[in-house]
Amino acid sequence: MAETTDTPTALSGKVLTFRLGEETFGIAIAAVREIVSLQPMTPLPDAPHHVRGVIDLRGRFIPVVDLRLRLGRGSGEETEATCIVVLQLHGTTLGVVVDAVEDVMDVEAERVEPPPPRWAGGSAGYLLGMTRAGERPVVLVEMERVFPADEVAALGGGDFPL
Repeated sequence: MAETTDTPTALSGKVLTFRLGEETFGIAIAAVREIVSLQPMTPLPDAPHHVRGVIDLRGRFIPVVDLRLRLGRGSGEETEATCIVVLQLHGTTLGVVVDAVEDVMDVEAERVEPPPPRWAGGSAGYLLGMTRAGERPVVLVEMERVFPADEVAALGGGDFPL
């Protein structure tokens, strides 16, 4: 019988890295559809504070979430590098605002360390672990846990025609 551990090994392969403030995060590239420049958004009435609104992406409304706010990192200043990473999660298209996209890197499962104890469990259950890009630590995040299916559905399902 195979032994299981709490060490995250689910995230290996190509990872998109991006910055939120001074921290670097990584997500599986398989969920990423494209990266677009920050653009005007139409606010959604009664939306949670982390939902910035919707954008028109080639004739489709895509809900956009401020990832800093969603992860409890507070608001940040927008710069020329601020952009929207368009994801496909739970069969739905969703955009997340990040401070800057950095790189695509290869992650080997054996180089992934568990998240620090202060981040384990609770609201940080979306953390898969930590790795490095050179000397820089990279926090590996499972976007399907950041945005559970019911929350994505509550955003209107996204990807609905204009």
